[in-house]
Amino acid sequence: GPFFLYLATHGIHAPQAPHSRFKGKNKAGTRGEALAELDDTVGQVLATLDRLGLAEKTLVIFTSDNGGVVEDGYESVVNREHRCNGALHGFKGTQFEGGHRVPFIARWPGHIPAGSEDHELIALTDMCATFAALTGVALPADAALDSMNALPALLGQPHAQPARGTFISHGAGMRGPFGIRQGAWKLVQSAGGGIGFTPSARERPARAPVLFNLADDPAEAKNLAAKLPEKAAELTKLLAKEREQGRTRSP
Repeated sequence: GPFFLYLATHGIHAPQAPHSRFKGKNKAGTRGEALAELDDTVGQVLATLDRLGLAEKTLVIFTSDNGGVVEDGYESVVNREHRCNGALHGFKGTQFEGGHRVPFIARWPGHIPAGSEDHELIALTDMCATFAALTGVALPADAALDSMNALPALLGQPHAQPARGTFISHGAGMRGPFGIRQGAWKLVQSAGGGIGFTPSARERPARAPVLFNLADDPAEAKNLAAKLPEKAAELTKLLAKEREQGRTRSP
């Protein structure tokens, strides 16, 4: 019958303890060995679905809850030259793209075209509304207040508007500072992106708003706050409004 599996592997989370068969298999230290083990685990899951003839009946999603960090305080063997977030700026715990933009890979043969891509803005909170739509369940008005139905984007179906108009983020500090994304524009209340992790230590950055256009600057190298104060003020106002109303999904 129908089944749901949430597989949260220890994977690359510190402290890493990869199996001995992955020792010395790459140049990224213990973290790289743990990544290789995670890759092997995913492969076993997919192979099992294929072997049981369930692949075409099963939607598989591979993703993460936050961006990477080279060293997060545990005794890990790391290669500090390894850029765990690629060209993105920041690490886990910050509001920059390196802290929140994560892989999201879905497989469902016969429903999701193999090798296809979609650049629509989604968040993991959207999985609740998306799975509800997939299974024909109506969400109560007081449930999943920030979850949007991203099923059309997931399945590559035509849709007039993206499911999500904005995305609000915060760093390691639960009470802020915050960031907001609307389309290609992104405002972060703190120039340091929150209480973030760096390769060497934690630091509390000075508070100063920054503004980026991710369409032209995905690495967040150009702060446009001084050049476009009206846009910064617009996003600041929108952030305050959405926080005050306490939800982003219409009841």
